[in-house]
Amino acid sequence: MPKTTLPIEDPPPARAADLDGMLLAIDRLPVHARDLAAAWTLITDAVGCVLGAAATPAARPALAWSAEQPQGPVPLAWTLGALSNILELDAMHVGSSVHPGTVVVPAALALALVLDSPAEALARAVLRGTEAAIRIGCSTGATHRRHFQSTSTCAGAGAALACADLLGLQEDAKLDAMGNALSTAGGLWAFVDEETMTKQWHAGHAAQNGLACAQLAAHGLRGPRQVLGSRRGFHAVLCADAVPGELVRDPPGWQIHATAYKPWPCPRPVHAAITAALALRQRIGRADSIRSIDLRTFAMAVDLCHCAMPTTAHEARFSLQYCVAAALQDGAVDFDTFDAGAIARHRDLAGRVVVHADTAMTRDYPLQSRAALELVLDDGQVVAQDTRHALGDPEQPLDAACRQAKHAALVRLLPQAGRQPATAALRAASAGQAGSLAAIRLALRACGVPPSLP
Repeated sequence: MPKTTLPIEDPPPARAADLDGMLLAIDRLPVHARDLAAAWTLITDAVGCVLGAAATPAARPALAWSAEQPQGPVPLAWTLGALSNILELDAMHVGSSVHPGTVVVPAALALALVLDSPAEALARAVLRGTEAAIRIGCSTGATHRRHFQSTSTCAGAGAALACADLLGLQEDAKLDAMGNALSTAGGLWAFVDEETMTKQWHAGHAAQNGLACAQLAAHGLRGPRQVLGSRRGFHAVLCADAVPGELVRDPPGWQIHATAYKPWPCPRPVHAAITAALALRQRIGRADSIRSIDLRTFAMAVDLCHCAMPTTAHEARFSLQYCVAAALQDGAVDFDTFDAGAIARHRDLAGRVVVHADTAMTRDYPLQSRAALELVLDDGQVVAQDTRHALGDPEQPLDAACRQAKHAALVRLLPQAGRQPATAALRAASAGQAGSLAAIRLALRACGVPPSLP
């Protein structure tokens, strides 16, 4: 009999940083009042996005599906996650490009509502889950972010940790939950090229998967604890330029404080350009004297949001050209910016915007969201504006008045019966009150989110 020769595999690499080291690093971080307040800011922002989306046509598939499901936290997490992203107002951590408010918060909130957890327990779980999602997101490198939506691939593990904390699991079970969440993670950018609801499904799926992984870990389901650093793991397969050290580094505090909050209902990569356009609008006044517009910004923004002549709300939101034109013409960007009448009105000026990917700005992203606009006016005058940070970034944060205005705009989207409960819930959550969860439950029920809410 001929001798069978097995293929020789490469020896395993030296042990890299992984989930256990990351969890130890997170456990070392002290929790102060300002950190819990930051968690409540994220929770409030996410709840506002969920409530505001509830009455929109885009919410109907999620709410119809939810109505068919048995009561329980997993379908609730999916519904909250999906709704939280519909209006494109969800918060993003700058360095990782992860949106924890659409995954970590929905999963933890769904479980906390079912368990009737104390408000502080929810805040602590969101704080720690968000930290995990951010560390994993930062560890993936730029290539991963270019090919995958980091929120979908990385935040599910953060949701798993948050839910494991709420369930009171031991460290080994927490590692199992995060390992299984990462082993089943995914999320391509293909939805950008078509008008789909896939982006919202990404968020809902990651939220429910993280929660389910925590529940399964509670029943003893093991997970791959070296899922990030092993030779067949997340970094080796999905991340050409992974930075494993980001998992275990010791930052000066919780990275939730580096979260960017959106003032405008469109993807974060266009916000730097809008920031520059609004500054120019204040300088030039009316926009009817603009001959041409030159925009330079980072490559990811150009790659994801390059639609010269949008015809639908989806295309307009993902259009640097359109958002710049709207900001210049109206001096504002809001929900009405993306209706059919506005799209027709701004189309001519959007057609005059020429977009370039700038090498230096691409190098600085995501730590800086940069954009530079140069306008040529009809009289030949050239007016320019450069911004290094979008409004809402940690370096240029939304003040209390802006956050309250955002909440009020979201509440106005609701039918009259839902407005008072929604306002009360957002006010209670903003203050981190002990009754926040009860107020959120009442608001969700008043808005029919979801019909199967326990």
